[in-house]
Amino acid sequence: MRELEVWWIRHGQSTWNVENRWQGHSDIPLSDEGREQALRLGKALRSTTFDLVCSSDLQRAQQTAQLALPQHRAVSDWRLREVHFGEFEGLTRDEMSDAQRHILKAWLQDPFAQRIPAGESLQDVMERLQSWHAEMPSRGRVAVFTHGGVIRCSLWSCRSNNQANPWQMQIANCSTSCVRYAQENFIQWINDVTHQ
Repeated sequence: MRELEVWWIRHGQSTWNVENRWQGHSDIPLSDEGREQALRLGKALRSTTFDLVCSSDLQRAQQTAQLALPQHRAVSDWRLREVHFGEFEGLTRDEMSDAQRHILKAWLQDPFAQRIPAGESLQDVMERLQSWHAEMPSRGRVAVFTHGGVIRCSLWSCRSNNQANPWQMQIANCSTSCVRYAQENFIQWINDVTHQ
């Protein structure tokens, strides 16, 4: 029987997380606190065995993987990147124009149907995530160091009643969420930060 267990791990706090800036595909490093979060996660994962470790190709995810699981070489993949926030990247909400805030409000209400100008919708993210997932092994335990939007999409796709807006799910920096993919997908936990 096919059974794949995926630990979805959000990157540690970045320098832009501290400033509440939209990051998306912008390649922003971890903050000092983000590096500490990754090290604390690594201590919590010492007794957990992973058959494969994957990471977004953005440095905040790669740095988290290297610090948390230094004994593994993470397989980097651009499809695990955060949602592309287009013209919002680098901005805080306060720095947005009224028109941009209006677009953001519409996107937050229906992030699957709405695409951020010069960016993505969650449907775009789902499509690249499904492409990545199709290449995963059918069995084993995989750690995936990625971003909040990607994790929200992966969890949303596993819910039988997936009408809720995934952007409303809390996914903290350096949290773990675990999904068992079998004949029926089963979410084991969401947003575990007990190691922090």
